[in-house]
Amino acid sequence: QTMTTTSRRMILGAGLAAPAFRNERILAMAPAMSAAAENLTRIWRAEAKPLAQRDIMRDMTAVTLDVILATMLADDGAIDREVMGANIDVFFETIGRPNIADILALPQWFSRMMNGRGFRAIAAMRASIHRVAAARRLDPRPRGDLIDLLLTAEDPETGRRMSDGELCDNIM
Repeated sequence: QTMTTTSRRMILGAGLAAPAFRNERILAMAPAMSAAAENLTRIWRAEAKPLAQRDIMRDMTAVTLDVILATMLADDGAIDREVMGANIDVFFETIGRPNIADILALPQWFSRMMNGRGFRAIAAMRASIHRVAAARRLDPRPRGDLIDLLLTAEDPETGRRMSDGELCDNIM
């Protein structure tokens, strides 16, 4: 089988992205992860009612998004949290679930036809990340997040840096 353009970009970019995932970088993200978990715990305690039900999937998605925005995209308001969260929800409701097209290995055009909402959500998320990358290239002051590391990562042999497409694929 041939690889998709996205798969090729991820493989090409993976070597450049590897330093971003060293142990010390992951440990540096721990405070953001702890803060998001503590915030959710406060919300749960404040809203706790006997025998009440909660949508834990929605809560976990929100916490994950908080961590992503804080650690990968240095949440400076460049990405609309509500819109991104809604697009993630659409992704998990559509493309993020196995379906008959996946099982039968049907062509991608069939999947796109059946899951237009999901593909539009992915396109919107990618557009948001591309906007952040473009803004960061214009204003390269360091923010200490994953996108900084990916923008400055260089192949030690060639000096090549990631394209915006590779960067976006790795963030996604």
